Amino acid sequence: MPRTCTVCRHPERAVIDGALVAAEPFRVVARRTGLSDTALFRHKNNHIPRTLRIATQAVEVARADDLLVQVHDLRERAVTLLETAEEAGNLRVALQGIREVRSCIELLARLAGELEARAQLNISTAPEWLELRAAITGALLPFPEATGAVAAALLRVEARHARP
Repeated sequence: MPRTCTVCRHPERAVIDGALVAAEPFRVVARRTGLSDTALFRHKNNHIPRTLRIATQAVEVARADDLLVQVHDLRERAVTLLETAEEAGNLRVALQGIREVRSCIELLARLAGELEARAQLNISTAPEWLELRAAITGALLPFPEATGAVAAALLRVEARHARP
């Protein structure tokens, strides 16, 4: 069974970790704590990176939570302004408010992973596709039956993916 790290068990571990992260010399920390240079070296290489990774993840989660709260606050403010504009009969401003509320809802949905932020591409008008289609049909010209079959198949695929 592997031995547990003497630094991890030390009562002043937090202070030691701080000194090691601050690049204080091992011999200085060892003299002050009664630990060996090698134990400090192993601890710094094996345990501090994991601890820092966990701390960094916690900070990122806290930041994400803060951003989420800010977006929720923006949505609430937009809804309040929308309601005020509607009550005042200012339809133009109310419509702008609706757009802002919608943007906040879309952002919240994307952050929650409920919306895909994928770009839509209409391949049937892409220059690369048009060039490829012309090359395929041109290569098939000596084979009229194959040309007709491929052209019909391409038209079916384009029709299936055409925007309504």
